[in-house]
Amino acid sequence: MRQFVTNIMDNSKVIVLLKTFSKKEIKMFERFLISPYFGCKQFTVNLFSELKKHYPDFRELDKKEIFKQSFPGKVYNDSLMRKSLSLLYQYAIKFISLKLLESEPELEDFMYINYARTHSLFKLCGKHLEEFNKQMQNEEIHMDYFYYLYIIEREKVFYKLAAFSQKDACKDVVSRNEILLLDFIIKFSLGLYEMNANKSSFNYDYEQSPAYIFFKNFAPEKFLSEISLNEKYSFIYEISSHLLKLTFGNRTDDYYELKQAVMKHYQKLHLSLTFGLFTILSSYSAHRFPKEHFEINRFLVEKGFYLKIGAYFQLKDFIRTFKAAISADEPEWAEKFLSEYKKYLNPMHNENTEIYCRALTDYYKKDYESALRSLSKVKYQLFSFKQDVYVMSLQIHYELGNHETAFSLTDSYRHFLRENKLVDENSRDRYNFFMKYYAKLFKAKLSDDRISAGLLKAELQKESNAAGKEWLSEKIDELI
Repeated sequence: MRQFVTNIMDNSKVIVLLKTFSKKEIKMFERFLISPYFGCKQFTVNLFSELKKHYPDFRELDKKEIFKQSFPGKVYNDSLMRKSLSLLYQYAIKFISLKLLESEPELEDFMYINYARTHSLFKLCGKHLEEFNKQMQNEEIHMDYFYYLYIIEREKVFYKLAAFSQKDACKDVVSRNEILLLDFIIKFSLGLYEMNANKSSFNYDYEQSPAYIFFKNFAPEKFLSEISLNEKYSFIYEISSHLLKLTFGNRTDDYYELKQAVMKHYQKLHLSLTFGLFTILSSYSAHRFPKEHFEINRFLVEKGFYLKIGAYFQLKDFIRTFKAAISADEPEWAEKFLSEYKKYLNPMHNENTEIYCRALTDYYKKDYESALRSLSKVKYQLFSFKQDVYVMSLQIHYELGNHETAFSLTDSYRHFLRENKLVDENSRDRYNFFMKYYAKLFKAKLSDDRISAGLLKAELQKESNAAGKEWLSEKIDELI
């Protein structure tokens, strides 16, 4: 009988890593190992040749048989086997590093320029600096665009100090620091907005952090008024400043000013950065301006953003877009969207998503019985969508007045949250809060108790971590 060993083979770091390689990467890694340039030991090549026979699952690994093929004529040695796997892992790390370097040509440029400068190849260094600057002029601005510009600009300063004089480098010292500021302000404005969003979502207090204190004392409007708006990258300052104003001011005008700046300049930005900014607009408008939220998501769909960022239309984005249309009283657009775009979902989610969207449509039409039947057929494995189905089922039972069924469902749901180890603490708290207020709401409805409803509304307004807060508030208002 074969000996299958999980502690050495199946859970080995190199096995875990190789499982993530594509077929193309497996072939490239083999060529990497065989290449005499990297000086890989022959037994390492042999070991990989044996392991790749078990790609992609790497099951049924017989360590002694693999050792025998990797070390012909040697008696099995467990210590040598471990060391060989460890060495193969180190080669895999080096291979990944080279692959990542290829994916970031700016870093390759930096290393070449740095080498040329430190070896006094000033003519080559100057020429490559010019070529790099021309190349960056044609690139869209991504999250690390200014970081790469900064490290090259830094090299330019060192180059001029070494090849010419301090006076020649002065202009580039200023330019270097301006680029550093651009890198800083766009990353920190996005980061601070994220921190602020997490504060309400995860009940996290960051107000004593240096980042918060710094930006709290930052005056975006004064800063904008004093810099030259004719500057090439002034739109970065404009977008970042409006984002900071939205983070601290949280006013409707701040939102629309940010939106105007993003819509005006988004084509100058890389897809990843643009999508991040539109996601902020979508998130902010979600529970404040239903029509606006829908318009943002429709824009992202019609411009093809969702299909550009991955192989599939992400499930969470698909559901959010459909919900946005329903909430904005755009059922026809929602139906058309479902019909045209469901084919872009991962096939494993296609059927469930269509059923769930049908339930949302029926709920919107107040055909609660039909919505409930559809929800009973939804079989999402993803935790977040299971919660959506639970919550929507409870909402429907509330509308139908099925208090016994509703209270039974909340009990089973509480048990699920308590026993399921995959549920994080924040999600457990948010949905437990929902059920707490849901039960109080239902009791106030059954007793037609306006006073209790009024007290419940005041209590809910103080709560920042309850799921379904908007729906609860709406139903409380109906009782008052």
